[in-house]
Amino acid sequence: MKSSDSNTPWDGVERREYFRLDDRALLGLEIIERLEDVAPEIGSLQQLEQQISTLLYRVESKHPDIAQLLQLMNQKLNRVAGLDQDPNVSIPDKPVDINLSACGIRFETSVDLEAARFIRLHLTLLPDHMNLVLTSRIVALEAGSAAGMTLVRAAFEPVDENNLEVLVQHMMQLQRRQVKATLDAKALAAVANTAPEAATEKANPPLDQPD
Repeated sequence: MKSSDSNTPWDGVERREYFRLDDRALLGLEIIERLEDVAPEIGSLQQLEQQISTLLYRVESKHPDIAQLLQLMNQKLNRVAGLDQDPNVSIPDKPVDINLSACGIRFETSVDLEAARFIRLHLTLLPDHMNLVLTSRIVALEAGSAAGMTLVRAAFEPVDENNLEVLVQHMMQLQRRQVKATLDAKALAAVANTAPEAATEKANPPLDQPD
């Protein structure tokens, strides 16, 4: 399903109002035949998890310490109940690079998706470890950055209200962190640039003017 046409449906997705950001996340995937191929119990648990995630984001803006405690408690309960990971899906221990929007994702994988049309993504957003299961339509497959890797462009279908709020809140927080990191780097660079000048002035103080 290689795509070289510049007028693919993905172009329309990328022109939507949702901005796109580079991110890192834990990501597992499975191939599904149809978008409807989701077990009812998985959908119910996922809906509950999304509601918890949405409420946690709302709490975090006013009470970050309480939100962090609730996040840890939720993660602990998921692990005790065995709900934090689908046993049929391999999820890497290390995060991978992704490009994310509220309506789609771009990532690289070694999984053969040539014959696939739909995938289900098991996405863990960092650093809060928010778990999302997103059914997605493959929009384009391209050669990856390394041998054996494929660059995947996929659109989330459908994007329900809970998923949308979690994704948008995550991206807003990610953008704030990225802007802060950029400003901090510029401030450090400015300090580093002024330090040699200050040292030179100290070593060579101006001569006193004659009376």
